[in-house]
Amino acid sequence: MSSSTAPPVEQNLSSRPKRQRICTEAAIKVTNSSNDVRRAMYHCNYCHKDISEVVRIKCAVCPDCDMCVECFSVGAEVYPHKAEHDYRVIDNLNFPLFSADWGADEELLLLEAIEMYGLGNWTEVSEHVGTKSKAACRSHYFATYINVPTAPLPDFSNCGRNLQPAAEAPAEQSAEPQAGAAAANGTAVSQRTFPKAGESAAPAVEKAQTQTKVGGNSSDITGYHAKRNEFDPDYDNDAELPLAEMDFGPNDTPEEHALKARMLMIYNERLNERARRKQFILERGLLNVKRLQAQERKRSKEEREIHARFAVFSRYHSAAEHEALVEGAVAEHRLRARMEELKEYRRAGIHTLAEVEVYETEKRRREAERARLKSLGNAGLVGAGAKSTVRANRYLMRDGMGVGVTVPVYGSTRELQKLHGGPGGR
Repeated sequence: MSSSTAPPVEQNLSSRPKRQRICTEAAIKVTNSSNDVRRAMYHCNYCHKDISEVVRIKCAVCPDCDMCVECFSVGAEVYPHKAEHDYRVIDNLNFPLFSADWGADEELLLLEAIEMYGLGNWTEVSEHVGTKSKAACRSHYFATYINVPTAPLPDFSNCGRNLQPAAEAPAEQSAEPQAGAAAANGTAVSQRTFPKAGESAAPAVEKAQTQTKVGGNSSDITGYHAKRNEFDPDYDNDAELPLAEMDFGPNDTPEEHALKARMLMIYNERLNERARRKQFILERGLLNVKRLQAQERKRSKEEREIHARFAVFSRYHSAAEHEALVEGAVAEHRLRARMEELKEYRRAGIHTLAEVEVYETEKRRREAERARLKSLGNAGLVGAGAKSTVRANRYLMRDGMGVGVTVPVYGSTRELQKLHGGPGGR
């Protein structure tokens, strides 16, 4: 079949930048079943024969050149391919590797599509694989390459002849799917130490978990990674999600094209806001947590409240202007507080600094006494009064007064002396 008689479907697929495919009539015929999928196939660049299910020769120099064994054996050349180029023999990979329903060739197509179109563009990835849906590609990628202890490498202990049905994940690994979902949303996955071939991945995972628990550096608090110059997670971390599966197709209407262009403009605005916020944090030194905490400890309660109220205005001027504004507000607060103190001294009739010191000392003593009495409470005062009455009655009984005698309350020592026949009673 020559390229001039190729159907439109073949021409569209052959324009792919990485790997060309061809769909036979049996693969593209319309049926009533909604589960029909297109089979991605390899074809010979010279004779255009379908070589998807047979051994093929792949050029190691040309980026996209596959040939059948017959054409390769006679030295066929298709520009820019030359017969003397290095080559690789690609065997039929239609066998399960990591999953029973995914062949090795589909695994290669999946990884190749993610490399070409990026992680998250599952529409293009699904079209590149040709035999799997978007949901199937996404779930298989995270289940095989992300949510495993050896990530980003797959678990080679369960592949090929050792392939077994997927078992239910243990309870201690329940956090792994969350890490995969975070990677799908654009959130950076935490770094791991990957073991060498043949070694167990458990020690590396335990070491990473220990480092996470013990870690106390500023990046754990602020989420900023200086070497990468980015936050984890970043501001407006879901800004890329609306564009993950959007593409400009040749059949788009003008309205659809304008809508997609508007979405790109909105996305650029969100990126500008993200960059502005990051620059704002870096310019004002807000990542130095220890310095900020030391400054907070030096300020009084009122000054901390002033800084908190004025923080919202820092976006409208530079760091120096904001610092001058806040310092002015703090100075005003101090002057007003000093004026109130002087008014209080004047009402108390104080005229000298020596009298001020005496007044402040007495004021602090009165406040301490008032606080002590308040802490005792009514129950404490009643208990203390009852103990005093019992002690007084004990002394009176020792002097000869019997039990059951009503004890009078005397107003002075002279009245008590009259009771005992003292000098005051003569």
